[in-house]
Amino acid sequence: MDTTTELPKIEAIRLFSDKNDPLPHDNHHIVANMKNLRWVDWRGHHASSLPTNFPQRGLCCLTLRGGLQRQLWNGYKNLPNLKMIKIHGLNNLTTIPDFSGLKNLQRFMVYRCPLLEEIHPSIGRLEKLIFLLIEGCDNFKTLPSVKGTKNIKTLSLSKCSKLSKGGKQEASLIQNTIQYVKSFVVTCNGLEFDSICLRKLVLRHCHLGDEDMIWDAWRLPNLQELDLSWNNFSRLDVSGSKFPQLKWLDVQCCNKLIELGELPSNICVLRADYCYSLETLGDMSNCKWLWKVSFMGMNKLGADGDQKLIETMSQGNAIEHHYMSLALEHQVRQMPASSQVSRTKFVMQLPPNWYNEFCGFLIRTVIEYQEPLVTIVIEQEIDENEGECKYQNELFEHPFPPPTYIGYVSFRSLRRNTWLNLECNMISFYIGGKFEVKLVPRKRRGDHQVEKENGALGCLEFWDEERDDRKTFIVQHVTKSSINILWRPC
Repeated sequence: MDTTTELPKIEAIRLFSDKNDPLPHDNHHIVANMKNLRWVDWRGHHASSLPTNFPQRGLCCLTLRGGLQRQLWNGYKNLPNLKMIKIHGLNNLTTIPDFSGLKNLQRFMVYRCPLLEEIHPSIGRLEKLIFLLIEGCDNFKTLPSVKGTKNIKTLSLSKCSKLSKGGKQEASLIQNTIQYVKSFVVTCNGLEFDSICLRKLVLRHCHLGDEDMIWDAWRLPNLQELDLSWNNFSRLDVSGSKFPQLKWLDVQCCNKLIELGELPSNICVLRADYCYSLETLGDMSNCKWLWKVSFMGMNKLGADGDQKLIETMSQGNAIEHHYMSLALEHQVRQMPASSQVSRTKFVMQLPPNWYNEFCGFLIRTVIEYQEPLVTIVIEQEIDENEGECKYQNELFEHPFPPPTYIGYVSFRSLRRNTWLNLECNMISFYIGGKFEVKLVPRKRRGDHQVEKENGALGCLEFWDEERDDRKTFIVQHVTKSSINILWRPC
């Protein structure tokens, strides 16, 4: 049977060709005759550019990996249905061709093309483009203006070490387009941002120093997520006047960071792991929504800084309505062991009127490894023979003080799972590692403002938009008598 008669029926194909392939041009000819082709993943050492009659007008997705060509194609191609191009590891590629004929291109991604220097300016006029990524292109120097890409949502430039001053100036033109951007990711130096719509900004691993952080040129009133990790600045000012809606801040691995200034009042999550030079924290007394902090790795804050964090979080809104998580590199105090045997159940006798007098359970655990997954098992039906475990005045012994993880589970968060029985008078906890549990007194009206029981507070106010596989607290299993919660402190 002549297999070529089947070519028009093929809509998707993946090709492999190595450097010893004697028929690379035959591959081009065969693919070019697949008239209904919609998806191509071409891997291997095809040395020449794509032929004139390929890709076909109906092609929707094109992926090229590991080729040796210097350019994708010559001249102009009319590909009205092409929506995605992904290029990976084309070691000889030096330029991206004219994309004027790709009117509906939505996603363009380039990975690890070390000789790539420029992209044709036509890419900046693609109105349907929503995602542009350039990563690991060491010779990439100039980013064209993207004024015409009014629907762009994500722009990512990372590990492009030769972006010239001219390239950065050209990139700064993006600020005229950002008014359309809802999720913007960029990892190169020297950009200014002015947007009322921008929600997410990533400037990770950019070698940004103090001279690059000219905050007066940043106007991002609705920014919610800011990632400045792996940079070189020594001071950081993200006060509420600049970022009034900021909810998530990541400055982990900023080894030269000495001073972290005042945080916006809406901040919910702070990651400052491995900031070894950090000495000063700004005023956090107004951070009433703060519910997650991670300070893994040694720093210079000392016990006072740790206590400041604990006090700030304990006075916030999460104490009544949500969860809390705090990860510290060392023990915040000499913590007595509730259990001297790992993975032992702790039984707590609840006082009368406990639900009205207290608002939740505070859990301190010392675990001898970082980035743990802690399973919290809470049970309401207790075997009377178990009795109540008493605290023992003995410290956790360890040659190097292990990290402390402090978690908090509010009664209201438990009731959202229709689990908590207000009639019970005894409750048990089962947590891996050494731990202690205590009840936290409810706020009084004379203290900080307490929202009404039926007030407007909800989970969304605490910004819990973490990836599903990286949620800090996940309710795994609920029965009438028990609940299992997976806690990921950092």
